[in-house]
Amino acid sequence: MVATITSLEAWKTYALCTYADSSSKKIWRTDRASMLGVILVCKHWQNIGQSILHSHIDNIIICPEMVESNMRLFEIIKTNVALRNAIKKITVLDVVYSGSITGWNYREQTLDSVSYGPYGIMEPRSQATWDQLDRLAEVLSGTTLAIFIWSAKPRIPLRILQILQTLQCDIQLNLREDYDLNHLSNMPCPSLETLESISALSSVQGNLTKLGVVVPAVSWDTFDHYALLNALGELAFEAPLRSLQIHAAMRVVYGRPHTVSSATPFEIPTGTIRHFDWITARDGSPLRVTDLRLTNMCLCKVNENTLAELRNIVRWGNLKTAHFTCARFLDFLSQEGSQLRSLKLEFDAKGVSGETSCAYPTDFSRVRNFLRSQTQLENLEITNGHATLFSEDLDSDERLLRQIGGNLYCLTFRTHEEFQPYWIPTVERDIPSITNVQALGLACPYLRYLTIDAPWEDDEFLAYSEAIHRSFPNIRYLELIMKLEQRGQYPKRTPFTLQRCLDLWKHLQALSSESPLRELRVAIGAMYDTERRDRDHLSYALCQRRLFVRRKVGHAEKNDDITAATVEIEEFETLLKYDKNATYGMWGPEDLKTLHEMEKNGSRTRQYEPHERLFSIQCRR
Repeated sequence: MVATITSLEAWKTYALCTYADSSSKKIWRTDRASMLGVILVCKHWQNIGQSILHSHIDNIIICPEMVESNMRLFEIIKTNVALRNAIKKITVLDVVYSGSITGWNYREQTLDSVSYGPYGIMEPRSQATWDQLDRLAEVLSGTTLAIFIWSAKPRIPLRILQILQTLQCDIQLNLREDYDLNHLSNMPCPSLETLESISALSSVQGNLTKLGVVVPAVSWDTFDHYALLNALGELAFEAPLRSLQIHAAMRVVYGRPHTVSSATPFEIPTGTIRHFDWITARDGSPLRVTDLRLTNMCLCKVNENTLAELRNIVRWGNLKTAHFTCARFLDFLSQEGSQLRSLKLEFDAKGVSGETSCAYPTDFSRVRNFLRSQTQLENLEITNGHATLFSEDLDSDERLLRQIGGNLYCLTFRTHEEFQPYWIPTVERDIPSITNVQALGLACPYLRYLTIDAPWEDDEFLAYSEAIHRSFPNIRYLELIMKLEQRGQYPKRTPFTLQRCLDLWKHLQALSSESPLRELRVAIGAMYDTERRDRDHLSYALCQRRLFVRRKVGHAEKNDDITAATVEIEEFETLLKYDKNATYGMWGPEDLKTLHEMEKNGSRTRQYEPHERLFSIQCRR
């Protein structure tokens, strides 16, 4: 074990240390769990490490590659009584290599690796993973925890639940999406709840304060859908929840491996939850949550009686954070005079193929009316809702922006992209005009984080970037999302590379020497909805990647003290540290070279020529 300490203050600020694993590879860690390794160096370092811990062990990652360091960590906690008694909070960040069956790589799977666990669905794990989970359970049994947080994608193991039953601590289960808008995962079985997994949580319902779950939106082979939802409704009303997040998975996987029997759950039809008797048929007090997420759930065809019942199941006026995909949920908040601090809205994209989340097109006037009532919003995220903030009535738009912009700290305003083969033009996204951007800047003086769509043509993109930089002089984080690169866009568009992103950063910095901008991201390929895409459509979702430039933060910071990197490559290489067989979207370990080539050269925007090698392994999600 190696660590570098320059001063006590440096420890308190950065808390950097390294672990040497069995392969003598050094893994840099910045989390508090690493401090437990520091205390073994000497008595002086022990005092420093323990003072930094503050009774919180966070970011624990369970995986075969972390056996040695994790076992050492758990042994320290188990044998040091004073330290064990001081620990009040433990967070499990992830359990890697836990049997996510990836549809694209199904030929590498064998029937022996597809097994059913105690939750009634595939849960193959290596023995090394189980050993670490067992040791973690032993550690938990001897602590006096106040908070236990499970953020790992796999469902929480029964072994851990059995120990948590004996502890009087708050239990928080975070929502784990394997197929979210950033990453394509074809088989998110580890996080998909079943009747067995929901029923198992009843053993700890008395201490459950946060519940985030992914459930199937419709019935399929091994799922008793209504029984699952009924169990979920009962759990929600019996537990002392402060946060409830439920996402109904529309399409979980896109293909069926021919090597596996038809009884294996490799294909789930699309759908949206549009019935609510599983939650309205509950007696007792309304839910008192302050954080509520109900996504891929639609009220458009719900009758008046059900709406009246739904109005009484939640104290809507208590909500401070909300996330919906159906605008009609906002009616409940309006009627109760709710003042939100954070609101996320995701609507169906224009021209979406297949199942939609809502039965009817979004009524944006309903959304605008609700926003006019909000005066405390700090975080606003709108997906596929251009008409929510911008219309043909500029005066009305300015009044709306002034109403919600006074306290706005973070804004995400983006649109999904409809992917097509490179020879078919994609539908152009609705992008705020420069006039819209300027109005937004005037209305939101405290905005620090902005994610927004941008035009794809080189000249327009540069002018747009400059307008944003001037309109938001206090911005610290900026992400610009451009349309996917396509052939035939040249000469209006040249391939976007990591170097171009770095050049853009320097250009924006030159506009203002006092700019507080700390991070710039340029996303190539607008966000797309994996749950509403057929596999054929997804095959064209190539070359999407995130490029970013960020400044190093430090006391001796200089204007040229910056780093540039491709986010996808960084994330993929981090995954490979924990699982050498990890995949990232459609990429495997053997594709890293291709990713680095794309980072350097970008994607082609000239017309395809027969003799030219198509970057078909330019597939990016």
